[in-house]
Amino acid sequence: MATSPVIRLTITTKTETYQVRTNPEANVAWEKRFSKSMSDMANGISMTEIYGMAYEATKAAMKVVPAKFEEWVKDLVDVDIDMDEPENPTDAAPSAD
Repeated sequence: MATSPVIRLTITTKTETYQVRTNPEANVAWEKRFSKSMSDMANGISMTEIYGMAYEATKAAMKVVPAKFEEWVKDLVDVDIDMDEPENPTDAAPSAD
């Protein structure tokens, strides 16, 4: 079963700093906005795509944002990205040594 990647974003605007995490709602919105798959991120994405992920994750977190992405970006100062580790990573099997 595929697991939706969780990305923690620290977003700094002209008036505040806050953290959000992506979720399936934000991931789907991002994929639709940029016509890309989340797996495309492994090959690198543009700053516009990073900001778009921050915008979609902020909306999914129920924060009030302007209806238009371009208006939201005008207040943006920085976005810091941190990929979360899986909550229950698979442990390696003990070796027979």
